Amino acid sequence: MTQLVISLDQFQKLSTSTQAEILNIFQPQINHENLEDVDGELTRRQVSNLLSGLSDKSKNILRTMVRNFSHNDINYRDLLKNLGMTEEDNLTGVWSGITKRSRNVANDPSFDLIDWNSNEDNIAVGSMHPTTFKYISEYFK
Repeated sequence: MTQLVISLDQFQKLSTSTQAEILNIFQPQINHENLEDVDGELTRRQVSNLLSGLSDKSKNILRTMVRNFSHNDINYRDLLKNLGMTEEDNLTGVWSGITKRSRNVANDPSFDLIDWNSNEDNIAVGSMHPTTFKYISEYFK
């Protein structure tokens, strides 16, 4: 019998669909549609297309996110502080622009670049697909 070995680090570098295909071979009972971090994945090229079409203000917000937070712990209140803003500052237009652009780039009308939820202190905390987060980080280096 031939064995195939892949490190976790190498496995995590694969696309979500490839990861799901591999896992289906070994664990067909798992429903990979519900795995954490399935949504929101963009390729390096898609990230480049996304960022090249955004306003400077939108780019600055994403740059601040990737430089100050981890992919699954983007605290909105702390993000505003890092941007020199307060909760009274309205970023609705910025978020809608990022959302619209990311959905166009992903060619998916329901694509969410950032998944926002409220924590126990009722503060919005966002998460981003780790691969997408990595490519955005690399873009701003």
